[in-house]
Amino acid sequence: MTAASPATGDRPALSDLRPARVPGLRVSGPTLRGTTLIHFVQSPRGGGLLEVRSKEHFIISRLDGSRSLGEIGEQYAARFGAALGPKQWEQMLGLLYRRGLLATGAADTPDASATAATAAAGTGTLLNGNLLSGNARLVADAPALIERLYRVTAFARRRAVLIPVTGFLALMLGYLAARLGDLTDDATYLIDRPGLLLPVLTLLWVTQGMHELGHGVAGRAAGGHIEEIGLRWHWGTVLMYCRVEGVQFFPRRRAQVALALAGVFVNLLALLPFAIAWALVPSTGPAGRLLGGLVMIGVVWGLANLIPLPPLDGYKALGYALGIDRLATESRRFVRLSLGRAVRRGPGIADYPVRLRFLYGAYAAVFFALPAALGVAAVLASRRYLSDHFGSAAGDVPPAAVAGAFVLWLLGMVGARLRGRRGAKTQSPARPEPRPVAHPSPAEGNRPMPKHQTDSGIPAIEVREIRKEYGGVPAVDGVTLTVARGEFFGLLGPNGAGKTTLVEMICGLRRADSGSVTVLGASPWPRDVALLARIGMQTQSSAFFTRLTALEHLQTVAALYGLGGRTARDALDLVGIPQQARVLVEALSGGQRQRLAIATALIRDPELVFLDEPTAALDPEARRDLWSVLRALKERGHTVVYTTHHMEEAEALCDRVAIMAHGSVIACDTPGNLVRSLDAPTRLYLPAAKLTPEAALRIAGVDRAVVDGSELELQTRTPGPVLVAVGEAVGFDAVRTRTTSLEDAYLALIGMDGAR
Repeated sequence: MTAASPATGDRPALSDLRPARVPGLRVSGPTLRGTTLIHFVQSPRGGGLLEVRSKEHFIISRLDGSRSLGEIGEQYAARFGAALGPKQWEQMLGLLYRRGLLATGAADTPDASATAATAAAGTGTLLNGNLLSGNARLVADAPALIERLYRVTAFARRRAVLIPVTGFLALMLGYLAARLGDLTDDATYLIDRPGLLLPVLTLLWVTQGMHELGHGVAGRAAGGHIEEIGLRWHWGTVLMYCRVEGVQFFPRRRAQVALALAGVFVNLLALLPFAIAWALVPSTGPAGRLLGGLVMIGVVWGLANLIPLPPLDGYKALGYALGIDRLATESRRFVRLSLGRAVRRGPGIADYPVRLRFLYGAYAAVFFALPAALGVAAVLASRRYLSDHFGSAAGDVPPAAVAGAFVLWLLGMVGARLRGRRGAKTQSPARPEPRPVAHPSPAEGNRPMPKHQTDSGIPAIEVREIRKEYGGVPAVDGVTLTVARGEFFGLLGPNGAGKTTLVEMICGLRRADSGSVTVLGASPWPRDVALLARIGMQTQSSAFFTRLTALEHLQTVAALYGLGGRTARDALDLVGIPQQARVLVEALSGGQRQRLAIATALIRDPELVFLDEPTAALDPEARRDLWSVLRALKERGHTVVYTTHHMEEAEALCDRVAIMAHGSVIACDTPGNLVRSLDAPTRLYLPAAKLTPEAALRIAGVDRAVVDGSELELQTRTPGPVLVAVGEAVGFDAVRTRTTSLEDAYLALIGMDGAR
């Protein structure tokens, strides 16, 4: 039995369902990113890559149609020590269904999907694109070309051929190393003669194209798909490229490593006849010196690709061999965390096992030391060459150029910082003079919390082109948005989208690299005590005085702010837990703790409140109960900025929502407008036994009728008349409807952004 849709009516129990993943679904092996194991998943329908962690991968790998969700749940609980509830199952199946990862019927055939994918990949025209824009497609049907090369070279890929050839190449490199001095002289001889150097470089450019075709053949041999062959403008020259798709799904790491090293292997193989000729002809003659220079430059050209620095082949091969994704990025992050811990700032590296500390630390040393060493070697070699040919004064040019470039780089960094500060000052509205926080008298502190008077003239939050990077990776990238006073504003997006960083910059907890932020008419940075008194914040990891009662906890917080005890009782009343006033904080339920966290954020009756997933980890009943508290905040005039992963919650509570992905806001509008932007049809579901698709299509207004398991799904843009007609035919009790929701709009927008 396959899952037709995550939303089901009167069907067997959820635990009895036996959903199956779509045929041809690709699931990768484990890959490390930082300290987390991830897996890549891709639908054969041509969808983008989906990253899942170990728990999600455990479930997906067992959705084969033969095991029920109950059986998978038992295995999951035994493996991870926690059971999945019905709501978690529904969310998981809903995500897989909308991503096209669950089988839904006969249309899910591997052949059809593969044909569609191949047709899509094979489209294109000769030299589609423009070199000035970066890339230009060179071959209209790249998969067909690589397939032909794959068949032609079949004999050469056998072990009986590969092993002897590899050994012979090793002997060649050993022989060349033994005669390195002669080769260096020959290379110098060639460099001094531009008329000879130009054809040599042209020949090496051709071998670079062979290098890329070698990647393509190795990728085809491992089961990858050749996406494109073309030319690109790179490092001041035009180079060929061959793009292999699906490397993450190769069955073995050694196949990934072989793909990365195949290009260098082809480079050396192309140089083999020239090396043999050089060894046979007289080394002092012009032909010998020409061949020696060609071999020397070609070997350096080829072996330079083995340097383990991005984006070279050696870096890719090392990452594949270690099973680590983004090795350079994660190593830099490890170094930042290590240095932060050394100065007692940041979380440190306690989460890193010893093996990862060694790997990331060792690669970080290579990453920083190797470019420096290569740069010094290049400067010294250039200095020596220029001194020998143009005099000692010319030899001083390379180190002077490097020193000048370094000074310019430093000045650029300082200038960027100064421009950022000046921009923040000039773009932000005038800040009011900071006022000391007055501690009210007990009488004032005991007054009931007033309802806020909103000022629609000045926005509560105004963000303009704000940016924040960590180690060159943008966390927030050019975000611009405005939140009106009294607005309930939702901030949605997947993990890592930049929501937390954006909120921290708005609150003044982090400083933006560029752009401007205005909160309640003032700049949050540098930190303003008067402004902080007007802001409340609830986080997922709110801190409590757990050995105190709920009332004592709030009274303690109120006393820290100079407020009276009555304020604590008002806050408890506002969030609806006055009966828990005498209950210890550690004895409160999860929902009650979340309410207490919100009460803590409201203790000073702030104008602006930030709520970070306040309903996370709550059961559906507790979540619904908390909604009334959140609605009360809006009715009192509070401006609320609210992050959540529950789409139905955002749809029910928020006036507007902003959807973030990859550090940018990709959509910002009311939930209703976002839903309407999909222009999706209404779906009606009824038992397939009660109405055939042919009969359904004869009903006026039915656009599509599909049998999905035991149900018939109808799609229509005129649901009223269709519902009446279907209800009269099969009975209204047998019909259920499903309209487009904010979750559908969210998934569509996130999917569109990921595909770009």
